[in-house]
Amino acid sequence: MGEEIKIIAKNKKQALDFAAKKLNVNKELISIKEIFSGEKNLFGIYKKKPEFLVSLKEAEKEIKNNGEEKILEQIEEKVENILKLFGILNFNKTISLEENVLHIKIEGKDLEFLTEDEGKVLNALQYLMVLNINNIFKTNFKVVLDCNNFREKRNLNLRELSKIVAEKVLLKKQSVTLKPMNAFERRLIHSYISQLSGVYSKSTGKGNSRSVVIYPEKNENVKVLVK
Repeated sequence: MGEEIKIIAKNKKQALDFAAKKLNVNKELISIKEIFSGEKNLFGIYKKKPEFLVSLKEAEKEIKNNGEEKILEQIEEKVENILKLFGILNFNKTISLEENVLHIKIEGKDLEFLTEDEGKVLNALQYLMVLNINNIFKTNFKVVLDCNNFREKRNLNLRELSKIVAEKVLLKKQSVTLKPMNAFERRLIHSYISQLSGVYSKSTGKGNSRSVVIYPEKNENVKVLVK
């Protein structure tokens, strides 16, 4: 667990804020546990505030003390092992860490199966890496896995789709429901739509059926079109 720091605060959020400033790291890189729940008087005012123990998570502590290179080497080895499980043997890769986001890029021939059907296999592989890496290294990294620049091309396509559908919504004064997308792509659509005037978007549905609906502004009673 490493060196722990005791912090007295009104709640967990305040304790995390204090710890992040003291350790000079992102809050997501901190482990925290309550050791004393505090004592209140009859009026609900704390006589003694709660106490928390905070520390850097193991991988983040190593990054802070020794730099990114060592931990990224370990992650790189794990990534290679996961790719081999999918039969991916001949490829070039680059791995970088930026603000708690782990970017993994692979390039090579015969990798089309990863990006077919709007990248379903690539998304599944990315999810597997998130679970494995964060579980093994006790981190809370977000992982973005890209193959032959598929994500960049896909993002451009989603931006163009947002513009086309927004124009359709404004022209027909009717909402349009897009095909189901993963959470990352839905956030992109929402971001692109927020930059356009006259339309807004909301997510609807559950699980793998969750999708984005684009509406004309100030017109809630509209017929829904499915794209």
